[in-house]
Amino acid sequence: MWAKLFFLVRTGHTHEALQEAIQNQGAIGRKEVNFINYFKTWIESPERKLSKAQRSHLQVVYNAHMLHSSVVDPYKIALYKLMGKIEPSRRNVPNVTTTAEDWLWFQLMMVCCLACFSGL
Repeated sequence: MWAKLFFLVRTGHTHEALQEAIQNQGAIGRKEVNFINYFKTWIESPERKLSKAQRSHLQVVYNAHMLHSSVVDPYKIALYKLMGKIEPSRRNVPNVTTTAEDWLWFQLMMVCCLACFSGL
């Protein structure tokens, strides 16, 4: 499911990704109870940004459940990183940014949205 959400976002089908997340909220899990609300906010934001509190919460979830785990879906990591602008200096998401085009798109999404946050 995480791969499908990521690729829908990656190909510009963000509203379809949101619908997919809503339809599969049971698969998202208890640790991510706020994921769909944050995902919706992020998708509906013209600048693809979350509030500072939402980004902080994503960072906490990322640090607690994903950062040092070897069993987390890499596409889930990629979505969290994009939504919360987490670890912008880590320029690669293993198994996700495997092509030059995917890597470049990911970098542009992080840079573009970081520019939106420069006033915060």
